[in-house]
Amino acid sequence: MNKNRKVRLLIATQYLNEGGVGRQIHYLARHLDSRCFDVHLAVFRAKHLFFTDLFNGEQVCARVLNGGRQVGIRTAAELIEMCRDLRPDILHLFGGKANHLGGLATLFFDVPAVIFSVRSANNRLVNHLLYRLLRPRQTLTIVNSGGIKRELVERSGYRDEEVLVMPNFLDTESFRPCSRVERLAAMQALGVDAETCLLACIGRIARQKNQLAILKALKRLRDGGKLPRNFRFLFVGRAYDAVYAARVRRMRQSLGLEDLTDFLEPRKDIVSVYHALDGIFQPSAYEGLSNVVIEAQACGTPVALSREGDNDDLVREGETGISFSIKGARQVGEALERLIHLCRDEVRRRRI
Repeated sequence: MNKNRKVRLLIATQYLNEGGVGRQIHYLARHLDSRCFDVHLAVFRAKHLFFTDLFNGEQVCARVLNGGRQVGIRTAAELIEMCRDLRPDILHLFGGKANHLGGLATLFFDVPAVIFSVRSANNRLVNHLLYRLLRPRQTLTIVNSGGIKRELVERSGYRDEEVLVMPNFLDTESFRPCSRVERLAAMQALGVDAETCLLACIGRIARQKNQLAILKALKRLRDGGKLPRNFRFLFVGRAYDAVYAARVRRMRQSLGLEDLTDFLEPRKDIVSVYHALDGIFQPSAYEGLSNVVIEAQACGTPVALSREGDNDDLVREGETGISFSIKGARQVGEALERLIHLCRDEVRRRRI
């Protein structure tokens, strides 16, 4: 390669939504030195396209493949064509379908470096089989969690040195503790007064995030008279699983929790949401390295995270937040109650 030429990087992803992968790609593309890197982006699906600023052509040349329709043969053909035209020095694939499709596409062209990025734990058997098949096509596999690395080594046949754990990027200039004035302004923007205890679960409405368990815990505390008088719980995220999201809304109504809960769509000013909150409650069934948790911690917002969703010891009970199991409704309810007590104890809250 000509040493005076920029390194040509092609990033491929299925979605560019508000979730962890989208945020990581957005940060990476925006912060690479444009004097050294020529960055191109291929997005498979146009659904829930969130970081649209990457399509303004200033720093990144972005393109939606196959008109953003269902991922299939046409998507693969356009990715192969794009690679042949660009001749990238690095092909960086983000997430399941991008890894699989991009890996298979490299059978038709040569790329000096092919990087897989696995961002979620609890991968299905077919994913592990494909990773075994595509191992020879990879230069490196990056994961954001030690738990994912263990899973790939145990189930996909990777050697330890083939998988690099690289924690998520975090923009600490944006995600930082707020002043009292900033907090009041953030609460006002959400229509909440300063006396309200405001908690949230942030993430797509899906089985993985386990919003049904939150509703059951809220009912348990309400019926036991253990909720503060001024209390609100926010579900911040899009309906990823339509069937599950419908169940969540039906349960919310059947349990009579409409006055205690609200749904918010994904927001680009997510930092202001963290600043408005007293605490984050995440009873996830599984996670990689949770963006929500590290962002909340950077903002000084207390977090309660399930042990099932914490592969990297992000939350240590009583030291950096609240850790709990989701194996029973009682445990989830008790964890929510502990978070409420923590949020109302200013001394403990500041220490954590």
